[in-house]
Amino acid sequence: MQDRYIAPQMRSFTPLFRFGDQLLVSTKINDSAGGLFLLATGSTRSSISTSSVKEFTKVTQAQNRRENGFNGEVKNFFLADDVTLTFGTVKQRNLDMTAVDLSRISNNFGTEICGILGLSSLQKMDVKIDYRDGLIEFNFDASRWR
Repeated sequence: MQDRYIAPQMRSFTPLFRFGDQLLVSTKINDSAGGLFLLATGSTRSSISTSSVKEFTKVTQAQNRRENGFNGEVKNFFLADDVTLTFGTVKQRNLDMTAVDLSRISNNFGTEICGILGLSSLQKMDVKIDYRDGLIEFNFDASRWR
């Protein structure tokens, strides 16, 4: 955005990237430089790219478990043992996170997609989006979910 303005009350917001009608946010993986994660409220679970996760944690092939993706059933997918995602001001630990090949999605976007933030990550948050300035804010209030 060439004329982005960040108002003082929006200092807690994080830059947001738009690719057509898709929204991407920079996300750290296990406190290391991560990459771009797709916001997908149509996906019940969050997932991470098999190419991104192998350097951060143990990955095992899922046995006797079915998973559906954007294009139907995913035949070969893996589970990432322990992954902590940090997006905006939220730090979220995920045990047994689904790891799938996202190279096809990355090729369609023309940039590497390291993961997908689905409802399992977003459902307990207030999310505010400023489309004009390309900003997003994630707020988690633990007292609301006890």
